[in-house]
Amino acid sequence: MNSGQRGASLPGLLLIVVLLGLVVLSGIKLFPIYYQDFKVRSALNSLEREQEPQASPRAVMDGLMRRLQVNQVTDVNRNHINIRRQGAVYQVDVVYEIRQHWLGNLDVVAHFTHTAEVRAE
Repeated sequence: MNSGQRGASLPGLLLIVVLLGLVVLSGIKLFPIYYQDFKVRSALNSLEREQEPQASPRAVMDGLMRRLQVNQVTDVNRNHINIRRQGAVYQVDVVYEIRQHWLGNLDVVAHFTHTAEVRAE
């Protein structure tokens, strides 16, 4: 005769459901943030692979902003981008953060920094 409990108790089952719900909620809130960051990195890589040398920092900025606009990146603007010449290349730094409401009065803040080098004329 085996009279021991099998399975989870109601409080244990509720705890599992709540924890699973928090994990799913976190995934739903964080996925768009990291997907947008992927698009920023993709735009920088595209700019870096471009074979044609850029004439000025403005041309580099315009090329990057055009790529970001095509990719529908809304959280990065010209204020987040710094371009400086270093020898035969322009160093492009993109530093931005995204704040996303998570739960109640809690927010998730993601800080991103990317660097690319673009050939200068």
